[in-house]
Amino acid sequence: MEVKEMQQRLETIQQQDEDRKLSKTYCDTANNLKDAVTDLSNARVLSRALRTTNEELEFKLKELQRSINRSAFVLVLVDADTDGYVFDDKYLLRGTDGGREAAVVLKSQLQRELRQTSPDVAELPFILKLYANVDKLGEAMFRNRMHEASNLLRDFCRGFCQTGGLSEFIDVGDGKDRADHQIKGVLEHFKDNPCCKHIVLGGCHDNGYVCDLDIIKSEGSLRDRITLLKSFQTGRQYSDLPFNSIHLPSLFRTEAFSVSVPLYVAHSPPENTSRERTGSTGPGMSYAARAGSSDGPSVEPAPPSPTTSTNRRVILVNAAGQRLDGFLRKPPQAAFTHYHVKLFGNFGRGAAVPKYKLFEMVLASTTSGMLAG
Repeated sequence: MEVKEMQQRLETIQQQDEDRKLSKTYCDTANNLKDAVTDLSNARVLSRALRTTNEELEFKLKELQRSINRSAFVLVLVDADTDGYVFDDKYLLRGTDGGREAAVVLKSQLQRELRQTSPDVAELPFILKLYANVDKLGEAMFRNRMHEASNLLRDFCRGFCQTGGLSEFIDVGDGKDRADHQIKGVLEHFKDNPCCKHIVLGGCHDNGYVCDLDIIKSEGSLRDRITLLKSFQTGRQYSDLPFNSIHLPSLFRTEAFSVSVPLYVAHSPPENTSRERTGSTGPGMSYAARAGSSDGPSVEPAPPSPTTSTNRRVILVNAAGQRLDGFLRKPPQAAFTHYHVKLFGNFGRGAAVPKYKLFEMVLASTTSGMLAG
């Protein structure tokens, strides 16, 4: 009897242990479920917040992309401080009008070329920036007998800048390689600009830009955004660069300036030297004569050479050893009109002249004629 009771008590104890374990499992499961519900609720709230944030970021990204696309442009940098990128005479000789047309033609020809290599940027606005020492460029033209183009060079530059506000012909002034430094600085600034979709670089006349382009070519995202505008003379190292290139022979000159144009002075008697110098210092003296009478080194007579005597240029003198200048060519109509506009204002354009203005014009013209005489 006692054994039977003890066995019943053991079974009761075991059942209580099982119930206790089951109760603990139930409590743990209930707590886990409660935590899971809380986590799910938090996750649901976080998911909604993330969805809202994601939608806001996507909207901002689209707005930013639209803003970049609205402001996107193609940058054109040209080192015009060299004869490799001097515009053709058909533009230079037309002064202001030629400058305007040159800017329009440059843009249209670049668009035509980019439609073949980079069609996604060909229809974007073009920002044209040309850099040159205009005074030195004009002197180089004059030395190469491009007298009329030299006189109209500044008018040409002004006309180039008058086409829509995105075209600039920038005079960098005196100084060695100033145009190079300007272009390299602008290139460094804009190469990582997301609005600058493409860059056309016109500076292949020498190897001055090769080092900068070597750095750019290592960046894969930039390699396809550079196009080289080649001139008739191209540095040898540019052929090793992996950039697209274009050439516009109908727009720029196709031959180089001569290094120098020699000036040969005819021998004159020593006793007439002072009279010759005095008689050649008027306002109508030639560019070569002014250069010879400046504070710089004097021009020495070239030694006679039997092989070049038929080709050398001479300065004519009369029997007394005085210089004789040839007749000046008639100025083009554009230069003639430009002079009269400067002298008479709007009346130089053909407007009706009041009587009192007519008197002032005649008086000014007579006075200037007397001074010139």
